[in-house]
Amino acid sequence: MEKYKEAMEQGNPDAEFLLGVCYSEGLGVDIDEEKGKELFFESAQKGNALAQRTIGYFYLSGEGFEKDDKEAVKWYRKSASQGYSIAQNDLSTCYYNGTGIKKNIKMAVKWLKKSAESGYF
Repeated sequence: MEKYKEAMEQGNPDAEFLLGVCYSEGLGVDIDEEKGKELFFESAQKGNALAQRTIGYFYLSGEGFEKDDKEAVKWYRKSASQGYSIAQNDLSTCYYNGTGIKKNIKMAVKWLKKSAESGYF
């Protein structure tokens, strides 16, 4: 926890994300879901692809944030554009179903291929 806090204070978004996991799951601290989500969001804004995908999931599911499919797509796209395969798959699904974005099978296939090429099965 202390090492994550030190790294976060030095501007490391990966440490900020991991600290968010600690608060969300109660690893080394009491569970504080709000603090965890705050750290996820800060990390996502600083460019952490896993945090961006997580925020997208929160918006899509309505877990911790008001459900907003368009906002979910925005965060999935940020993460997917960095090569994060799970976000690429999520974005593909949004395009395929027309969730938060106009349905577009061609774009769904494009992102699904990228996801597969990145190692997501």
